[in-house]
Amino acid sequence: MKAMCRPGWLWLFVTGSMLLWSHLISAKTVVTLSPHLAEWVYSLNYEDELLAVSAHSDYPPSAANKPVVASYHGVDIKAIMKLDPDLILAWQGGNKPQDIARLQSLGFEVFLSQPVTPEDIAHEINELGELLGLANQARAVTKPFLVGLKRLGDQYRTPTNKPVFYYLSNQPLMSVGAGSWPDRLLNYCGGQTIFADAPVAYPQVSPRRCCVVSLRSSLPPMASHWPMNGHSGNLTDRY
Repeated sequence: MKAMCRPGWLWLFVTGSMLLWSHLISAKTVVTLSPHLAEWVYSLNYEDELLAVSAHSDYPPSAANKPVVASYHGVDIKAIMKLDPDLILAWQGGNKPQDIARLQSLGFEVFLSQPVTPEDIAHEINELGELLGLANQARAVTKPFLVGLKRLGDQYRTPTNKPVFYYLSNQPLMSVGAGSWPDRLLNYCGGQTIFADAPVAYPQVSPRRCCVVSLRSSLPPMASHWPMNGHSGNLTDRY
């Protein structure tokens, strides 16, 4: 009886070892050029293969311990060449086009992220999961996100959205226009930017114009008790 069982156990051991080895040799090393892309890698529990990140990649906190190879000023091409990642995650519209083109010309595989709607977050995470061989993990992350997003819209979205002043920055004073990323999120909650007629997605605005709006409809991009760039988060403390 034992002799008959041994080949079965041996087959399972060999097959399992081959599958594990296959995963190890196919795992792609990754570099991210935007904070949101580092978050996506961590959401897939793939951080062990994450070689470097961009500036301000601080969520989860351990991401801040990774080497930094990109910032607002551009991408450190030489540092990336030295790391030689299998896959680079770039933000189209956030990273400089010339930096992305340079990396592609050097033969690097570049995944371009350009989420326009909240749903695009889920779509792109699923695409990334396919590239990394983590399709099931990606769907496990995105399915509850999409369910929650729909529930939010069903509960708060209205035919006529409430006008909201979204306070983006202090110096200069900036808000958001129609179709911008924050405005799309406001729409899910029954709100809409008061600067829907702005010609750009992120307009610079005057304090005078903002004062005509009820302070009850002002919304900072973070909790009002958090300091922003050394300043109070409360709009009324400055204007």
